[in-house]
Amino acid sequence: MSHFSVLVLTGEGQDVEGLLLPYMENCCGEPPREYMEFFEDEECEVDEETGRRGYWQNPNARWDWYEVGGRFRGMLRASRGSRAVPERLGGRYPEGRYDSARVGDCDFGPDEAARAAAEKFWAQAVLPMRSGWSL
Repeated sequence: MSHFSVLVLTGEGQDVEGLLLPYMENCCGEPPREYMEFFEDEECEVDEETGRRGYWQNPNARWDWYEVGGRFRGMLRASRGSRAVPERLGGRYPEGRYDSARVGDCDFGPDEAARAAAEKFWAQAVLPMRSGWSL
């Protein structure tokens, strides 16, 4: 099993679920038959449709669950966008951070605040250890 971030780019009128459907695993529902392939397996029951022993599986399956934002909530920096968990429901987002946004509204430049925090951590936690441990 793996966990990873996925950037799903949609056009007008397209939805995330529809774009991810070709990669759906069987365990979370039944993907449309067009994405399924029959795999022969002598230890399985006889399949009614094929008359052979085996099972149906999506060979391109990559996900069994997803959530817009998910554990990477507020990762997109943008001038405007939408948030999966509204503030009234407990969502807390830094200013200018969203779960989905139009590409043209996103800021893909360097995150100077994150850089400054990383440099501060390095100076305080890593550099002192370079000279060795002292008691």
